[in-house]
Amino acid sequence: MATSYSGFTSIDSIKQMGLQVQRQGLFPKIQPIVPDDALIASLTKNRRLPLGNEKVKSEMLVAPILSEIWSLNESACTLFSGYVLDVNSEQGLTGRCDFLFSTVNSIVVEAPIIAIVEAKNDNVDEAVPQCAAQLLASQIFNERNKHPTPTLYGATTTGFEWLFMNLTDSKVTVDTNIYQLSNLSELLGVLQHIINIYKEHPLAANPT
Repeated sequence: MATSYSGFTSIDSIKQMGLQVQRQGLFPKIQPIVPDDALIASLTKNRRLPLGNEKVKSEMLVAPILSEIWSLNESACTLFSGYVLDVNSEQGLTGRCDFLFSTVNSIVVEAPIIAIVEAKNDNVDEAVPQCAAQLLASQIFNERNKHPTPTLYGATTTGFEWLFMNLTDSKVTVDTNIYQLSNLSELLGVLQHIINIYKEHPLAANPT
């Protein structure tokens, strides 16, 4: 059994938690968002830095993008970085989440958590089990705090590549598409689409 989120390293490890995993396209229709000039300038400058590990990619590439989405939706969500989400240590649902969104405007994380983003150095696919475990922990956290949320979204990213997934009940659906930093307007559109689901259906958050 995993001792923390980082211990979930295989699909079998999350299946043992009672989760089913499938691949399916998640976003057939996305409205691209034209990135702000300041965001483009920041990312262009930051890409000139040595981006040799997860931490620096997280700070220089991932954080500015997520911060941009938050700034477009301040009344609907709050962005947290490096939050320790300890839900069940016996199941390994404990540890630090790189980024998460909550719909509550608060200085501390309150339910409902709606999305998790896990930054990785090289391979977005390898991080799917870890992100799925964090989504399961978020689902449990929301239920404990009387904000059950049928569908939660997650992403694993190297900063340059983004792979999205969601958790509905006990089913993890991993997107068949990988979004690229080189197509920033499409990537921002996906992130905004996720936020819109919760803005339009704050209690259900069900994309269907």
